[in-house]
Amino acid sequence: MSVLAALDRLLETEARLAKAEATAPLEKRAERAIAAAFRGQRDAAVRRLEQIGPHFGLDEALRREDRERLLALLLAALALYPGLRTALAETMLAARAAGVASVPEAVDLAVPLPTEAQVAAEATSLADQLNATTARDVGAVLDQAVSGVWRMRIVIVQVRRVFDGYLAPGGRAALVAGEETNRAFEDGRLRAAQAAHLRQVRWLTVGDSRVDGVCLRNEAAGWIPLTALFPSGDDRPPAHVGCRCVTDFAGGEEDEST
Repeated sequence: MSVLAALDRLLETEARLAKAEATAPLEKRAERAIAAAFRGQRDAAVRRLEQIGPHFGLDEALRREDRERLLALLLAALALYPGLRTALAETMLAARAAGVASVPEAVDLAVPLPTEAQVAAEATSLADQLNATTARDVGAVLDQAVSGVWRMRIVIVQVRRVFDGYLAPGGRAALVAGEETNRAFEDGRLRAAQAAHLRQVRWLTVGDSRVDGVCLRNEAAGWIPLTALFPSGDDRPPAHVGCRCVTDFAGGEEDEST
């Protein structure tokens, strides 16, 4: 291996380690906040079921005609709980700021970032998407309840288990925290690179056997213009849930003068 290749490999490793060091505490904090939000939604949903349960009959089997009405009531309980939107907004703000700080060329620059109102709107949109997935999971429980002739008491237990699964190690709370921290961090890096007038970007994988084929193709593209897209159609990681890749930038004024 040539000296230049060895140096390049070292820089790649440093970029990965720097990202891991910057995002790990953010992910943990985001996971705690999102888990707290899911617990709040769980408690709100269970409380709502316990309140309306007697109207359906706690010891009566759930009927098909009650399924949609019950799901609508549960969704209303989820939508009224603001903790998820707040946790997502805080995650986006902190991770973007960390991403900007990770680009040395932009340290002294005023990097344009979304306003708090824009972040709030972004967090609300994402919370709506997450709630839609939760609705599908809860709806599946209600479908099982109807087909299995479950009593309302069992429905309450099974809805609680849906949320408890979200809170388990490696569960949905952890996945969402990792995904959104990664997405906002890389968005911050890209915005910083743009502000610093860097002209090239490359996609770096962690280089192990777990790397997805999509990310391998992005890495194989090498250096591309900052305004271009990688083969996956993305301008930055993550390319998929669980993506661990990082961007690397070059092509500033100093690079061109050497």
